[in-house]
Amino acid sequence: MTDTNTKLTHIAGTLLIEARAAFLNGAGLAAGEARTTTQHKTFREGKNAVPYVSAQAWRRWLRRTLIEETHWPSSEIRSIAWSKKGTTSKVGGQINPVEYAEDDLFGYMSAAEGQGSRTAREETDPAEDNGDATDDDAGGETIKAVMRASPLATSVLAAIQSDGWQGRDDGFVHVQSADPEALEAAEWLLTFEAHTPPEANKQKEFTDAKKKLKDSIKGKGTQDRLALTRAFAQKFKIEDRLQMSNPQSPLPYSTRFFNTDLEGIFLLDRSRVGVFRNIGDRMELDLAKVKAWEQENAIQMIKDVGSQGKIYALPKSAAAAERCKALVKAIAVLRGGAKQAAFAVDVAPKVLVLAGLTCGNPILNRLFRETDKGTELNVERLREIAKDYRSRLTTSIFIGIRTGYLANEADVRKLGKDENAEGKEIGSTTFVICTPIEAADLMADKIE
Repeated sequence: MTDTNTKLTHIAGTLLIEARAAFLNGAGLAAGEARTTTQHKTFREGKNAVPYVSAQAWRRWLRRTLIEETHWPSSEIRSIAWSKKGTTSKVGGQINPVEYAEDDLFGYMSAAEGQGSRTAREETDPAEDNGDATDDDAGGETIKAVMRASPLATSVLAAIQSDGWQGRDDGFVHVQSADPEALEAAEWLLTFEAHTPPEANKQKEFTDAKKKLKDSIKGKGTQDRLALTRAFAQKFKIEDRLQMSNPQSPLPYSTRFFNTDLEGIFLLDRSRVGVFRNIGDRMELDLAKVKAWEQENAIQMIKDVGSQGKIYALPKSAAAAERCKALVKAIAVLRGGAKQAAFAVDVAPKVLVLAGLTCGNPILNRLFRETDKGTELNVERLREIAKDYRSRLTTSIFIGIRTGYLANEADVRKLGKDENAEGKEIGSTTFVICTPIEAADLMADKIE
């Protein structure tokens, strides 16, 4: 059996989502088609375009699910810096992993203005120097970024089918009336396209002015668009305009969707949750807040590496463990996705496989395959993984499946019965067959 006394440092997992007639992550308007066709994300695999959901998208689903399940305070993305034009130039959450579990688990980055350079030296009392900032005779403190790589590594959610997944939903919006001002502005624009000045020397001036007009009306409201087009018509003495043949015709739209199973892998570094490294030029904790957090006993220093910096941690390991447990449980009830009003999909995993490890290898990958009978879990590959990593596994391999979902469900369940009921071992590892939520609960119980 697996040595249960070995300390768990990582949790490897894989999940399978049933994306039946789904549109979960949009890629905008399809190229080469009418600009009313919405396309989902795809990547190339040989000659095939394979649908996928980006890691950024489903990580956002997971963040929201975690907050909804736990009612913890949310580290919402917000503007933190602005350009000279007044537009957002930097975004970030609270950048506070001490009070916000979301920041601890998913990481953050706040690049500092002038990062790597030095501030002007100021005279300070040596007794107040906490050793976190570096300086030398040439200047003051080095400007350092505050950033934390996420302890949770995730792949994209990729379709296990490379062909035969395509779907298309065509529809129309049937209008009841037309906005007369918007209609007039549109008619003027059509007129300008068809108009050619009779004077040869005016044609270039007209063409250049028409281009500027198109640029100037972008983003403008209806009344502004109408005023600009009327002024243009007056300037070039255009007195008539084209009439729309059917200004209240239905508006067509199309959505490309997919019908496949989506596989994703993830790896949670338990050893980094609740531990924050202020080492070198990259700080995981804001230096301006460290002293206050220490005084409040919100963090404690666990290692001093001299001029390189310090390592801090939450004072109670149980707090970090609780964050890991909640995250694993949230994966089992994952929810989210684009266009849910039109393509409602339950993105909670239909299969969830989890294992505790002493190493950072995402070993539970490419476990699913599409066959003529349907989706199968590759039992042979799982046996091989369990055998090769038996000395690094700290828990059983928990296989959570929804009844009737896998084509080879009987073989998967037999795997668990062979070991648990008859006492047989495969690679000195126990397989536990259960539901996805039970798999998450069993793994959570192993986290300390």
